[in-house]
Amino acid sequence: MGIGWVRPWCLVNEAPEEEEEGGKKIATWAMTDMESAIKTVVTTFLGSAKGKDNLDGGSFQKLVKKQLGGMMENANVSSAVKEMQQGLDENNDGKVSFQEYLTLIGYLATSLSERKTGSNADAS
Repeated sequence: MGIGWVRPWCLVNEAPEEEEEGGKKIATWAMTDMESAIKTVVTTFLGSAKGKDNLDGGSFQKLVKKQLGGMMENANVSSAVKEMQQGLDENNDGKVSFQEYLTLIGYLATSLSERKTGSNADAS
């Protein structure tokens, strides 16, 4: 079925307006925890990609080591991260696209959820 049905409702609002107050810029609305998490996922990828559409091997290694080292085993083992990159690289271009990166994020979120709830999606 895919997620095509979601797209009409997923129009993203512009960044919050900023107002000057006492010489400091402040947002006129606060982001929710979920909005902040999504923004972090996106900005982390974009910062690591350095203006490109995807992460090359070195950029992916740095992202995993720096951002996911506390959550993932073997995040500091280059060969393990390279193997993970190859597993994510669905189109075999040697790079990790944003969609491929989201596959990793989804896997980590699912693993964390299963650990917190004590369930295993594969067991059903």
